Amino acid sequence: GVGLTLALCLCTSFAGVYNEKLLKTRASSANWQNCLMYTWGCVLNGGAAVAADGSRIAREGLLGGFGAWAWAFLILNSLAGLC
Repeated sequence: GVGLTLALCLCTSFAGVYNEKLLKTRASSANWQNCLMYTWGCVLNGGAAVAADGSRIAREGLLGGFGAWAWAFLILNSLAGLC
């Protein structure tokens, strides 16, 4: 367990450093780079969500299962990000 955790940490660290290298060696603006990272994140995470819970998302919608506590958490974190 510990060895796998360390291997995962090592792979994640290398991926983060390589991602920074790729983004900083290109001559594009920081806003464009952020837009690219956001787009890829949405595409990959959306694909993972559909692969894991596609039938539930189709049945209940994307926000199915959100209760009052989840909405309160979401709103409070959004407000904290604005301050």
